[in-house]
Amino acid sequence: MDPSNPDDDAQRWAGSGLLPEQASVAQSLGFRPDDVAALRRSSRETLDWPEIERRLRATVDAVKRRAGERPFHNWVTHGGMIADAVTWLDAGYHLSAAGNWTRHGFTSPAQADRWGRAGFDAEPAARWTRSGIDDPRTARTLIRKGVAADDLHRLVWQGVPLDVAQEWLGHRFGAGDVFRWYDVGLTPAQVIALHDARMLGPALVGELLARDVPAHTIAELSSITGRTWAELQALPGADAIVELISGASSES
Repeated sequence: MDPSNPDDDAQRWAGSGLLPEQASVAQSLGFRPDDVAALRRSSRETLDWPEIERRLRATVDAVKRRAGERPFHNWVTHGGMIADAVTWLDAGYHLSAAGNWTRHGFTSPAQADRWGRAGFDAEPAARWTRSGIDDPRTARTLIRKGVAADDLHRLVWQGVPLDVAQEWLGHRFGAGDVFRWYDVGLTPAQVIALHDARMLGPALVGELLARDVPAHTIAELSSITGRTWAELQALPGADAIVELISGASSES
């Protein structure tokens, strides 16, 4: 069952042994069906509903005292569950800090600990995790290479594989340039090897490659044809450049 699915959640409450109106009270207090089941297992005696409700409310009051009135109110207002609050408090987190981590997608203190120990706050950590980077050490390595989490996310969201996106950005290509060159089918190293021929742009370079002009020839076009890169760029298209190459070859 998917806990986020309302139908599955209703089934789980139905299996908790509580009547619908009792389940509604338990849920409004911030408990899940599993919490009620755990409460029942923790008692040697069979618990009736009044006793279950009393213990649930006592737990709420205890958590509120530990967390403080305002942090507790913010926690439940944002949909935080009581059992989760206990987990975060037991791990040494102030509930306000815990709420910040959970709102950014970190569901456990262990996840927050990994990123926090590496020097990340919740928001920057979330920028990396939404891009597919789950290890803060990898994030630190990418930062040293000049990779921005938002650029990585943009590329991955647009369908560039994560490892490919990391390679391009690690070579200091901007996200916009990556899209254009990646579609041509070249690697970062191949684009770098074009040198000044990159001035022709991905579209024209792609057309030349499609006409079987080798990449090393494209990189030397200015020398081969005797034209400046600006002059080559101003030509009507790949066919005109191919003609220049053919002419230079026949002359030599």
